[in-house]
Amino acid sequence: MDLKKLSPFLLLPLLFSCSSSMPQNLQDYLSHCSLAEAESSVFSAEVVYDDIAKDKEGNEVGSYHIVQAICFDFDNQKASHTLSSTYQGNLKFYDPENSFYLSLEKMSLSYDSEKNAYTKSIHKEGYTELDESSEKKSHDETLTLTEQNAKFQMNDFFFTSDNAGTFVSGGVYYADFFKNHRSYYKYMSIDENNLFVYTLNNIAYGDFSKNADPKEDRGSVDESIWMNEKGLLVKMTQTLENFTTGITSQGTVDATYVYR
Repeated sequence: MDLKKLSPFLLLPLLFSCSSSMPQNLQDYLSHCSLAEAESSVFSAEVVYDDIAKDKEGNEVGSYHIVQAICFDFDNQKASHTLSSTYQGNLKFYDPENSFYLSLEKMSLSYDSEKNAYTKSIHKEGYTELDESSEKKSHDETLTLTEQNAKFQMNDFFFTSDNAGTFVSGGVYYADFFKNHRSYYKYMSIDENNLFVYTLNNIAYGDFSKNADPKEDRGSVDESIWMNEKGLLVKMTQTLENFTTGITSQGTVDATYVYR
């Protein structure tokens, strides 16, 4: 599951980087983060995603609520991964494989003793039209996985892309992202709880030039990301105001971990 698909986006490419070097305390913090250690230390976790979009009058026009839970207890054949998602209004996600906008998605992966293998069940509901004016459609699928394949798929929890082997991204492991963007250190700090914090305040996005396309999205964003010393996402908040559409969205991601 690609966490960044569902969470507030990062605006680092739009910011001006700093010419001087990252402060030593930030360098030291990132240098102690290890993907291998993060993967081996997490026994179980839960991540909750929420977002609400409102128009200029304050009316809710879309929302989603997603709960992802995972357990890596393969030694006792109790490893599991579940996902429960609901989407409403204009925050539905388009599913290209089924050609509809998701309104509901459930996934469950666990060990099946009768098959001596892992079973992954998927259920999806949605509409071909975003406004739900079309007939509701659904899709159900059940897959049988070896333990190796189950481990491979569940590892997407940490990352979904290795970016040509230079750094990983797409899951809850964020340390590589910040290592790769260390020139933006002015937006980074370490708080009183020893969490690595990335903060944007009222940062503009989009083209504000005189010749800009009036239909192009532009607006401002407030965003904060908290990462722990293992390099794992702990919390994310974002308020995104789209001046073009008049829509303001407020999103959060909260993650909790149980370590071995």
